[in-house]
Amino acid sequence: GEFMKPTTPTRRIFNKTNEELIHSKFVKKGILTIDSQGRVWKGNRRPELRTGLHHKRPVIIKWDPESKRYIGCSVGRLVYFHFNGRIPHMKVITVKNGNQFDTRPKNLICCDHSKSISMGSTRWWKEKAK
Repeated sequence: GEFMKPTTPTRRIFNKTNEELIHSKFVKKGILTIDSQGRVWKGNRRPELRTGLHHKRPVIIKWDPESKRYIGCSVGRLVYFHFNGRIPHMKVITVKNGNQFDTRPKNLICCDHSKSISMGSTRWWKEKAK
């Protein structure tokens, strides 16, 4: 087959980020809920979470019939957006304690990518020194 260029940017569609789309289409409509501990629920059970290919962090992927595509974002980004609002452009969400599955709101930090990398290397050196 012939390679086709994507018609929309990978991170934005309808001028919204993926976490904004998932929040508006699934959380606001009650399909997914986020509790005070940052856990995402589908009804009374946890939804199927996939692990990201590169960073081994939990990811939510949902089919959106309106845009006819899958929408995905990390659980950390979705939880941060839910409790704090829009994530500034070119910022990343990282965790204080290094556990990507610990998405409690108080454990999430919005920072520059370089700060996120330095925090990760600091944790790695602390663990290696033990």
